[in-house]
Amino acid sequence: MTNLTDRKFLIQNEETKFKAAVSESLAQRVGSVTNFIVNRENSQHDFNLNGQYNIIDTPYYLGDGYISYPWAFEIVDVIMYLGDATGTSGFTELDIKWTDDTESVSYTTIFSTKPKAAPTAVPYSSVRIGQTKTGWTPAVLSKSTFAAYDKLRVDVTDAMGGPVNGVYLKLFIRPRDPA
Repeated sequence: MTNLTDRKFLIQNEETKFKAAVSESLAQRVGSVTNFIVNRENSQHDFNLNGQYNIIDTPYYLGDGYISYPWAFEIVDVIMYLGDATGTSGFTELDIKWTDDTESVSYTTIFSTKPKAAPTAVPYSSVRIGQTKTGWTPAVLSKSTFAAYDKLRVDVTDAMGGPVNGVYLKLFIRPRDPA
């Protein structure tokens, strides 16, 4: 089967009036609108490491809490941001680790390539999956789907030396069919 094209149609009053014929056209419009919504539905979570984050010994685990959802979910994009001071040496690397809904303390990375920034990255800049930018290594996901109540956390695996001020990781997440 082929998906209907995502479209943002408005359903017209005349299409839904009493005794009006329900046509294939109306069914296609409703299906297209539904696909439009489903393909754009998402939430986001920001892991924020404000201020001079390199004063903490790295690797630093559990940098900004956990996230979990009561439904199956998937990560559709990851964006790493820098604050106004990027450092002078080394690099800053963040990792998202996950575990399932057991009492396990064993966490595993979701990346095959972790997002990282070098001092050559521009202050206040960012990189997302698939981008190429000077001073940046974008994230590459090795795991993007999760079961209900799986837990995610952010770890700082390395931090640039020198003056730094803020590093942030944004996850775009949407519910998925648990099947």
